[in-house]
Amino acid sequence: MGAGVVGISYVSFIIYWTWQKEGWVKDIVKEHFAATIGLPLAGVAAYLLVSVLEYSYGKIEIEIWGLKFKGATGPVILWMLCFFIIAISIKMLW
Repeated sequence: MGAGVVGISYVSFIIYWTWQKEGWVKDIVKEHFAATIGLPLAGVAAYLLVSVLEYSYGKIEIEIWGLKFKGATGPVILWMLCFFIIAISIKMLW
């Protein structure tokens, strides 16, 4: 995870300084901040939440409305649920 954070920070730094020269990119980010910055960060936050839960409590198994999700589908369904809730929260607050 530490290498991922360092890598993302480096790429973000390079993108920031590259796009700093382009005025149209700054305009898009200012006008649509929630879509350009908020949603990707929501995906990362949902992934980190699912990863921490899976690491802390073991395999994730979900049962919703009689459907059982085991194996790889448990974390995927939980990630989708977390991402959807975070995206709705961004939409409500923006």
